[in-house]
Amino acid sequence: MKDGTILRFKGEGSQSFGKHVGDLVVCLKQKEHAKFSRNGNDLIYRHNIDLADALLSESIELHTIDGQAVKYRSESIITPHTTKLFKGMGMPVYTDDPLSPLMIAPSRGNLVLKFHIRIPAMSNEQRDRLIAALE
Repeated sequence: MKDGTILRFKGEGSQSFGKHVGDLVVCLKQKEHAKFSRNGNDLIYRHNIDLADALLSESIELHTIDGQAVKYRSESIITPHTTKLFKGMGMPVYTDDPLSPLMIAPSRGNLVLKFHIRIPAMSNEQRDRLIAALE
């Protein structure tokens, strides 16, 4: 569910003898995650990859929030603009009925894989050789 979602359960709140039973109100607060960020119902996963592995298009494996292993290998060099969309592997889409996830399998947003390329430390000579090789 999204940050700030308020769930209200009528008549399930605090009860005192001889007093009106109140509602139980739950307000959800989103917690930051070490690997994922959220965009609506989509999950964004930014994968750290070394420059050499990006140039070689090395395969990667990541795990969804459910623990499902997902493997990916780019058909071309991985750049900071490389993205891969995995449909239906993001956050569950809930309705206004707080019990709906218990009754049906909710649809899901997407998982979006993005890359952060780690550039190694190198001497000026190594940098110049790399630039020459790429020209």
